[in-house]
Formats: sequence, structure tokens, C-alpha cells
Amino acid sequence: MKTTIGLIATFIFVYLIFVVTQVPANIALGWFKLPSNVNVGEVSGSVWNTELSGVEVNGFAVNNVKTSLSPLSLVTLSPALDATFGGNLSAGPQGVASARLSSNSQTLTDTLVMMAAADIVPYLPVPIPVEAFGQVTLNVEQLEIVEGKCVQAVGTLAWQGAVLIAFEQEIELGSFNGSLSCQGDRFALTLDTNNRLGLSYTASIDLNGRLRGNGYIQPGANFPAQLREALPFIGRPDNQGRYQLKL
Repeated sequence: MKTTIGLIATFIFVYLIFVVTQVPANIALGWFKLPSNVNVGEVSGSVWNTELSGVEVNGFAVNNVKTSLSPLSLVTLSPALDATFGGNLSAGPQGVASARLSSNSQTLTDTLVMMAAADIVPYLPVPIPVEAFGQVTLNVEQLEIVEGKCVQAVGTLAWQGAVLIAFEQEIELGSFNGSLSCQGDRFALTLDTNNRLGLSYTASIDLNGRLRGNGYIQPGANFPAQLREALPFIGRPDNQGRYQLKL
């Protein structure tokens, strides 16, 4: 009798999963209340394979998002998603991501994001108008969020062929590299200080999209001469010759 009941319960459970996954993605999305800082464009496809024209978080847009859901992950009640986004003909970032969700945690792995440096400039504490060129690549090996807190972050960031245009002059900066970590409950990126600007900087973000950043520019022998006239716009140097940058 117990075996029969177990088989019936299993059948009902699997059948309900099947029914849910046949629901159009735009209807299924309506079952969830999205945060106020998240906007979603047109949604098509099924829960198995979903396409979104775009997703915007705090004004930062990601276009042409496509996701696929692992059927087996639903049985284990830990949905696993693979996603691609952007493209050569789409504005904004492009890349791939893998995510796994549970009742109290979210995990991101094997995630690669590539974007133009120009798309990042509006979020930087730059004291003068500049244009930025080159590609920024973010590689997230592992990011784990538990109960809304960052508990593990492993990955790197690289801005290769970094070029700025400021004061109507083109300034070659070489490359910038950084590493990911958790600082308290926040997801953080810390830049390697080995760069032409003598820039040391750590930026962090919480799950509500609130950015925070702090660091210094310490001009050295390789500091671009064209940017020295911009230093007074940052403020006065401290007793170590550093100019503070704060977001």
C-alpha cells in the first residue's frame, strides 16, 4: 500500500512539474514579484527555453537574453539555468552564465561577461569628462549568495588595451586587472595596483544594486602627463601624495 501511495505521489509531482514547464514564460514570470529596480522587456518561449528582449537593473541594460532550464534540476528542487546574452549586433554586454537556485541560496559559475569600456564609464568616479576604449572582460568562476549575503566569490576582471580620450587627447593606459571577493555581505572587485595611473581601488555592490567604492590615485613616473592637469579636480593629495577616489 505504501509503495502504491509513493508511486502515485511521485507521478503527481512529476506531472505537476510537466504542467508548470509547459506554461508560457511570460505567464510564469507574472507569478513572481520582481524588485523595483529590475525591469524586463518582452518575454517569449516556455519555462524550458526562455527569451527576453532585455533586462534592466538600476538602469544597466542587458539585451537579447536566452535561458535554458535543466529538467532534472526541477526534480531536485534546485533549478539550474544556462544563459547567453548580448551579441555582436546588440548594445551592451555579451556573454554566458550558469546559475543554480535553491530556497536560500544562489550560485553563479562559469560566467563570462564582455563589454565595451565606454559602457562602464558612467558608473566610475571620474572627475572630468572622458571617453574610454577597449574591452573589459569579467570572468566569474564561482559566486555564491546565501540568505542575501555574499559568501564566496572567485574570478577576475581585465581591461586590455585601455585607452582614454581626455582634454581632446588620446591617452594609452595599457591594461588593468582585478580580482573578485566577498567583503562582508557585499560582492567586491579590487584592482591590481600595477597600472600606469597608480590606481588602487575597491568597488562593491549589494543585492539591492547599491554601489560603493574607495581608493586612491598615486601618480608615479609612468603617470600620463596629459592627466596631471586633471589631478586638482580630484582634490588635494594626502601626506603620501595620494588622491582619494570615493563613490
